[in-house]
Amino acid sequence: MSGPLSGNMDSIDVIGGNGELIVKYKDVFHLKNIYDFCKEWLLENDYTDITNMATMDTTGAEKYFEKFYLEEHEGGVKHIWWWWIAQHRPDGSNFLCYNILTSAHLVAIANTEVMVEGKKYKTNVGEIEFKFYGNLLVDFQSDFWSKSPLLTHFSSIFRKRWYKKNIEDHKKILRTHVYTFQGAVKNYLELKEFLPRSTPFFPQKGLW
Repeated sequence: MSGPLSGNMDSIDVIGGNGELIVKYKDVFHLKNIYDFCKEWLLENDYTDITNMATMDTTGAEKYFEKFYLEEHEGGVKHIWWWWIAQHRPDGSNFLCYNILTSAHLVAIANTEVMVEGKKYKTNVGEIEFKFYGNLLVDFQSDFWSKSPLLTHFSSIFRKRWYKKNIEDHKKILRTHVYTFQGAVKNYLELKEFLPRSTPFFPQKGLW
């Protein structure tokens, strides 16, 4: 998060059930394209890295959202895991923060080629599983309530009585974001877009 986390902060799952949405896909796909699609979707919808800036990998390329990445090679194929955390502060709030967490597990990924209009293109084949989670952080950046036991007591009253309806509304909004992101990734994979891209996926900003 951008700043110290309050000891009173709550993290509320907005998905329910087992807390995750899943997309599975096994076929030909373009690895860089799906990675870039996910990154651009989040940026387009005003989600940022939890440090509010991109980090840089050893090649100098920007790495948004990525908190974990592991790649293992085995007999001509590779297995990849990555874990992202993206945040959105509605109206710049210091009290509420939306977190979308994404894990990806790519199994037995190999290089291949496809023919499109008589021309060969390099691409990938294998299996992908995405999992999407949504957490609403309440009082994620404020230490106001922890300044005294009396204020801590009023924090509980504030959340349970005065701010309860607002929190419920934001849970619904974040839930919509996560389901929309899951649907966008699923639809993109089903398009079977193999060709490398030189233009952004989202030329115009903002869905919400």
